[in-house]
Amino acid sequence: MDLFQQAILNNEIPDFMLGKGAYFSLMRERDIHDYYNNWVQVVLNSLATNNAMFYIEKGITDLVKSDEKNAIVAIMLYLAYYHRFYNEGKIKEEWNIPNSLKEAVKGKLFGTNIDSLNSHEQNTLKSCIKTLVKHNVFSSDFASEFEIE
Repeated sequence: MDLFQQAILNNEIPDFMLGKGAYFSLMRERDIHDYYNNWVQVVLNSLATNNAMFYIEKGITDLVKSDEKNAIVAIMLYLAYYHRFYNEGKIKEEWNIPNSLKEAVKGKLFGTNIDSLNSHEQNTLKSCIKTLVKHNVFSSDFASEFEIE
């Protein structure tokens, strides 16, 4: 059983998305959790068979309510990864993100002290915002609030 399926069975999707415990995947260059590696597990092992986006949406919903410092980084990366892979044709499952979830994510982002994140995390958020604006998930006005062009 892959780690994403394990997270679903154990009701640990936010932990999987954050890379906590057994779900941690080392990014050797930075000595931090490799969100992309966990996302690839979802794409390669789960999307084709198991309504994975339902569980990702559930995980994002849970993370929006979380006090975890890196929750917003995980949320934005998973949103950006989905849209990038979908637009590249690597994901066939269409995911219509509910407006209520988009608004909750925006609220979480605005409620996050961006200065408390390290420079890599800040740059990651900016890159994700650009990707999400490019794919019309968020408006360009949203990006300008974060001084992103």
